[in-house]
Amino acid sequence: MEMVTMKTLTGEVDFVRESAALVKMPLYKENEKNGITALLANMHVTPTDIELNLTHKDANWRKVVQDVRFRQALNLALNREEIIDAIYYGFAEPTSMQDNTYDLEAANKLLDEMGMTKGADGYRKGPDGKTFEIPFEVYDAAPDVVPLTELLVEQWGELGLKVSMKTIDSALWSTRNAANELKATIMWTHTPLFQNGDYGQTFWGPLWNAWWTSGGKQGEEPPEEAKKFLGLIDKLYEVPAEESAQVNEELRAEMKKNVWYFVHVENVKQPLVVNSKLGNVSDKGYAIAANFSGEGFFF
Repeated sequence: MEMVTMKTLTGEVDFVRESAALVKMPLYKENEKNGITALLANMHVTPTDIELNLTHKDANWRKVVQDVRFRQALNLALNREEIIDAIYYGFAEPTSMQDNTYDLEAANKLLDEMGMTKGADGYRKGPDGKTFEIPFEVYDAAPDVVPLTELLVEQWGELGLKVSMKTIDSALWSTRNAANELKATIMWTHTPLFQNGDYGQTFWGPLWNAWWTSGGKQGEEPPEEAKKFLGLIDKLYEVPAEESAQVNEELRAEMKKNVWYFVHVENVKQPLVVNSKLGNVSDKGYAIAANFSGEGFFF
C-alpha cells in the first residue's frame, strides 16, 4: 500500500482509485506540484462493513452472535462520530440503515441480560463459562480496513469484550472465508448500489446463503427472519426498476431490526489521483465510474 503511495506522489502512475486513501489526501494535494491532480468523488460501496459469521461451526460462538441482543449491543458501542473523524476525516456520514445511537450503558445492559458476566480479568464470558473473544482476521484490501479494525478493538473492548485483530494475506483470507473459517472480518458491500443485491450475506451468513442459493441442497437452513431478508434481496431482481427502491427500504428496515451486520458509515468520499495531463476524468458521481470510462481519457 505504501509503495503505491510513493509511486503516486512521484507521478509514476497515471490513475489511482482503489488504493488511494482519504488519510493521505493532504499529502496528495501537497504533491500536485509533481504533476498529479487529487480529486474527491463518491464511493460506490460502504467501505468497511463489519461482519460476524453467524454460521461458524463453533457452537459457543453461535449462541452469542445469533442472539440479536448481542448484535444490538455492539451496534450501540460503535462511536460513529469517532470513526468518521479518525478514519474518514469528516468525508462520510452515519448510516441511515441502522440505529446510530452511541450508548455504552444500554449496550452493557443488553450483554448483562444475556448473562455475559465479567471474569476476574475484566472480560465477559460466553455460555461455556470461558472468556468470549471476537477474533478479527482482515487483509489490507483498502487503506481504511486496518485502521478501522484497530479502532474497533478499542471501542468494543470498552464493553469488557476481548477483541483481537490479525492481518493476514489476501489469498489466505479468501481461502478461510470460502471454508467458513472466519469468525469476524471487515469487507465492503455494495449497499449504495442496492440493485446489486450485495448485503454481505456471504460473510455474515455463508451457510445460510449457500442453502438459499442452492435451493436447500447445500449449506444450512436459515431461521425465518434470515429467510425473509434473503427473499427481499432476491425480490430486487424480480420487480420493475421503479419498485426496487421500495424493496430496498424494506431491506433497510430489516437491517435496523436484526442488525445482520454493521454498516456504520455511508456517503463516503474517495480520492481519485490522476496525471495532471489526463483529460476527461470527472469528480462527479461515483469514483468507480472512472474505471469504466477509460476509453474517454486522453492526454
